[in-house]
Amino acid sequence: MEKYIQFYRKAAGDDGTGEASMALGLCYLKLRLYDMAAAQFKKTIETAPERAEAHLYTACALAKGRKLKTVPSKEMPDIEAFVGAALMLAPDEPRALALQAAIKNDYYAANGMRVPPPQPSELLGRLRSTGAKRQHVDEVLDLTPLSDTGFAQSLRSAAVAV
Repeated sequence: MEKYIQFYRKAAGDDGTGEASMALGLCYLKLRLYDMAAAQFKKTIETAPERAEAHLYTACALAKGRKLKTVPSKEMPDIEAFVGAALMLAPDEPRALALQAAIKNDYYAANGMRVPPPQPSELLGRLRSTGAKRQHVDEVLDLTPLSDTGFAQSLRSAAVAV
């Protein structure tokens, strides 16, 4: 992993497409270096704001591997803003739909708060209709674990095993 990080660090300084900073962010995210990952994804967004996955991964990095239920309330608006941006850019992005549904269920409902629309069940329906792959849902669940294992299973069931 270290050789990839060194390669992408060198490439990121001269990158006009956001590819290198995106790849470096993914390396950092895989290593659970969340602040460094978020910085790289934000750099990608500055270079290529149309990249929905950069917004999605920024949200995941800001969650810092914590169960969504435990994310402090002052941090959730930023996470939701990046998920919302990803969905504005790519309304059928399965990872963003899964993360938004997870936030509604595992943050709002699990903490006894009013769940703002759309409801988790509606998002599950949208996720189903996209033909999402299970690996996309699993990726989100690995990055942002849920305290509600039943809802995690519902998310997995909404996706197609490949």
